[in-house]
Amino acid sequence: MSNIKGQGPAMLEAGHSRRAIGRQLHTTHRTVKSLADAARPEDLFRGQWQYNQTPAIDEYKPYLDERGTKTAPTPGSSGRR
Repeated sequence: MSNIKGQGPAMLEAGHSRRAIGRQLHTTHRTVKSLADAARPEDLFRGQWQYNQTPAIDEYKPYLDERGTKTAPTPGSSGRR
């Protein structure tokens, strides 16, 4: 990938098309486009890593911690007779 990042911008400035760069560097023109359009490395992140979000379970963590400290019944002892 360092090969793409190093040669790609120079090749674009020299007037090569994204498809030609992709062929020469053995990658797709879409990869060349995303690397060329990215102003900083964080711009390349996609999907679940795109945003710095706290997990949804954090809202319920105190409740779950409290429940976890209680002793769970052992299998087979439902307390009924």
